Amino acid sequence: MRRFGLTAKEYAFVRNTPPERRTFLIQHGNDSVIARLDLSAMPDIVKVLSGRKETIEACAALRARLGEDPAAWLPEFCGWEPAA
Repeated sequence: MRRFGLTAKEYAFVRNTPPERRTFLIQHGNDSVIARLDLSAMPDIVKVLSGRKETIEACAALRARLGEDPAAWLPEFCGWEPAA
């Protein structure tokens, strides 16, 4: 809890809320709010926001091959254009 700067209630929310609820905690300074954002119709955007190991590695491989400019790697990463 302390490591993340969360109250007991905030920590319980983060630990116990199922992903399918599509809710998340936003914290700014001493304030926090629970928000809902349904991105189920935008899987390409979810991929960009993902912190999964596999997704991070795939992104890193594309950036190593195509360069750091998002205009170069983002379309392929998101599936907006066929892989080269």
